[in-house]
Amino acid sequence: MNLNVPHNDTNALSIILVDDDPEDRDFFEEVLKKIDYGKGLRSFSSGMLLLDYLNATENLPEMLFLDLIMPAMDGQECLAKIRSEPRFDKIPIIIYSTAIDMTIIDRLFKIGANRYLRKPYTFQGLEKALRRTISSIQKNPRGGNAISNVSYGE
Repeated sequence: MNLNVPHNDTNALSIILVDDDPEDRDFFEEVLKKIDYGKGLRSFSSGMLLLDYLNATENLPEMLFLDLIMPAMDGQECLAKIRSEPRFDKIPIIIYSTAIDMTIIDRLFKIGANRYLRKPYTFQGLEKALRRTISSIQKNPRGGNAISNVSYGE
């Protein structure tokens, strides 16, 4: 899936979302259209499809949202594979999940996640969370680790 949104924002980013749930992918796309940060959204239903794409393209994303809980290859395994390739070092990776487990989150940061975003359940919640996360990545793409677990009116 590609999102072709007209934009005038010089801060627009090429974004990838990996999530096995088609409803979550559609929801993310709707919110991204509204906030108009995406100059292109690619979405994948699995980490394996993402890795195939990354290994075959020269057009690396400027930001990657990676679901943690997926069948076959979970987000942690996918993150480890991405970070094992130096070519992908500059891609900011945001783990995007409903789960909040500080032991797992700590391990994800050690493997190479840049941010951790708990999936909001409302449109407004996701809008605020994406604005905040995208702004944070634009200001400091690789530095620091941040956890966003704010309810945003849910």
